[in-house]
Amino acid sequence: MHFIPDGECIEDSGVRITFKSFWISNQITNKEFREFLDFAKNNPQDELMWAEMVPPSDDKTTVRPTIKRVKYSELLQISLDKSNWPSGNYFESSDFNNHPVIGVSEELANYFCIWKTSITYDNLNENNRSPVAPYYLPSSHQLKFAKKTKPELFTNNEMGFRIVIM
Repeated sequence: MHFIPDGECIEDSGVRITFKSFWISNQITNKEFREFLDFAKNNPQDELMWAEMVPPSDDKTTVRPTIKRVKYSELLQISLDKSNWPSGNYFESSDFNNHPVIGVSEELANYFCIWKTSITYDNLNENNRSPVAPYYLPSSHQLKFAKKTKPELFTNNEMGFRIVIM
């Protein structure tokens, strides 16, 4: 993870955007993403759970946390798009372990973030289990700011995805 300090940028439209500091990953690798899918395969009946802040249908002014859940067996039904893979075994081959995972839908990338947050929390010592900041996909503004702040972290033809934590 790479630290991106507080700062701001001005969009082409003249809008000023201010950023609180955050941490951004390198592109998620095939190996990292396989760990997620292997966990799902080994625990198909377990559920990935998270809270979303949503307004109740009868009151649009109040927002309450709603627990969402999906069985790992369900998310295993979401396919990777293999059309941009440089070879047929790109994702499975250990030769490409440290290459960016390619062809992951936004939905599956979000599930990866939820899983990564959960695994991080589960691996904490029970005495240090204060709430964990969640991993999430960076906004386009965060990516643009990170590229401006630390251009050496990025390549011109990125095809994978990154995650962020505050």
